[in-house]
Amino acid sequence: MTYTALVTGGAGFIGSHLVDHLIKKNYQLTVIDDLSAGNLDNLKQIKDSIKFFKGDIANIKFIKDVFKEEFDFIFHIAANASVPISVNKPRLDFSSNAIGTFNLLEASKDSGTKKFIYASTAAVYGEPKYTPIDEKHPLAPISPYGASKLAGEACGFSFVKAYGIRFTSMRIFNCIGPRQPRYVIYDFLNKLLKNKTELEILGTGENVRDFIYVDDVCNAFIQSAEKKISDGEAYSLGTGKYVTITQLANQILENLNLDKTKLKYTGFSWKGDVKVLIADNSKALKHFNLKITPLADALDHEIKWFQENVSKIM
Repeated sequence: MTYTALVTGGAGFIGSHLVDHLIKKNYQLTVIDDLSAGNLDNLKQIKDSIKFFKGDIANIKFIKDVFKEEFDFIFHIAANASVPISVNKPRLDFSSNAIGTFNLLEASKDSGTKKFIYASTAAVYGEPKYTPIDEKHPLAPISPYGASKLAGEACGFSFVKAYGIRFTSMRIFNCIGPRQPRYVIYDFLNKLLKNKTELEILGTGENVRDFIYVDDVCNAFIQSAEKKISDGEAYSLGTGKYVTITQLANQILENLNLDKTKLKYTGFSWKGDVKVLIADNSKALKHFNLKITPLADALDHEIKWFQENVSKIM
């Protein structure tokens, strides 16, 4: 069976990988992106196989124009996904992440969409009361980003109750892989490009993260769309394994054979930075056939992409 789907944020990091996966499954795709963070180069290999529209999901006229076509599935990835930007520009963040999501939900409700899959975030949990973090953990975000994503998620679940739509929220932990144009791994590689003798780490290096490979996230999204078991559900989408930021830095240095590089700590991080994020992914593993990529392999893929597409470090 051939499905039709809309992918928002489809020129971005996760979105473009999801587009690749869906094309391989013969989906008929419409992709939208405002290109504030996305890059059309991410779609150059499959540009003739998709419909692409540039626009802002917070613009209701744009959304109505897009929904002149009907879609079986909505994969909603578009967002401002930066905690620091959300702290500096909270109104912009809320407009994209909350208002934009509401616009898409309303259009989906009125157009006969079969299912809406929402890219939420572990930031909705805030500082953990316990770890690993399961779906029953209290939702108490400490950043405008987490709050705006939670608002979008709450709208989705309210539409389940009020209108009977099929909606799933994927609370993604730290997703990594090729085409990621920012965040900690890209930041480390960029710093090493300029200075191989010393690597600066924000904070103390003791923050803990659960890094999940982008292909694993895409597989979960597609299974969520195609399986009824996920209707009305939220998932903590991570690996269940974790490293400190210092351990991550050392793994990157080992991959690059930079055994003489010294680590330097700033002692401070940014507002809204959660100290510990570890997923309890048992529900996702139970509902989806997930094969978790080891961190070493995920790092290797991202480092190779960086050296081939951004600049060679060694």
